[in-house]
Amino acid sequence: MASLKTGDFTWQELSKDMSYFDNVDDSGDDGASSQETQLEDFDMNDPAETIDDSSSTPCLSSSSLDMLLDENFPTNTSAPLPNPPPPNKSQQPSRKQTPVAYKMSAPAPSPLTALLETAENNYKKKSECRCLRLAAHLLEQLGNEGANTEQPTMDGLLNCCREAIKGCDSILSCTLCKSRSESMMLLAMAGQYLSNICEKTVRCYVDVQQQPQPTNADGGVAMWFRSYKIESASERNQVLRCLVTGQLTEFCQLISKIKARVGTRKAHLAPLLGAERKIQCMRTMLMQCESYRGSRSNSSDSPSLA
Repeated sequence: MASLKTGDFTWQELSKDMSYFDNVDDSGDDGASSQETQLEDFDMNDPAETIDDSSSTPCLSSSSLDMLLDENFPTNTSAPLPNPPPPNKSQQPSRKQTPVAYKMSAPAPSPLTALLETAENNYKKKSECRCLRLAAHLLEQLGNEGANTEQPTMDGLLNCCREAIKGCDSILSCTLCKSRSESMMLLAMAGQYLSNICEKTVRCYVDVQQQPQPTNADGGVAMWFRSYKIESASERNQVLRCLVTGQLTEFCQLISKIKARVGTRKAHLAPLLGAERKIQCMRTMLMQCESYRGSRSNSSDSPSLA
């Protein structure tokens, strides 16, 4: 410091930084400007304090150098500098303030990615059929009807058979269940349960046919076909016979469709073969009922002929 010119010097210690301020104008005779003097004193700072290399450049202009020096060595001014306003949280930080990384949310997917995800979701929705749930519901309904110990009615049995046949046809028409073994197994079991309901229907019809025919005076349940009233018992029996045989025919077609879909799977064929044996028994019962009704009608007509 002995080589410095005589003048008024002011020393000020701010925490770790030590800086001096020359009030005398730099004439340039000493071969070093005030900026160069400040650059020499820059090494007096704490070596632990480093400057961000990311913000420095190989070549600095005079204005940039002054700004850098002012940040590290504040000048002695009469009025204190105002504190900088607090940073706005809503504003995104600059890259100089956060040289490592930005804390940002996940980037929005591209239109192509969003389109592929939408198509995949739509495909999953289409692939989720309700056939397994429908087959389980059919098995439960048919099982409850088969275990019912109350006296069944013709209308209840016919309605149960028709709904079960429609449900099985709807599962067979599903293109997604063609290769599903579990769906075919449930269908085979439903066919076996449905054969029990069809057998109950045929037995109920046979019982109705074997009962004594009520006269018009006894009344009875009237049946209507729109404006046409079916009054006589013989007409009612013929209508019932058509309904029972029609449903039995539809049931036979259903069993054939399930067998064609099942193929040679033995576990699936076992309940279907049992249903086919019951179908043969039901046909035999219907034939015997027809022969009994024919013999009874002949016996009732013989006294009148005599």
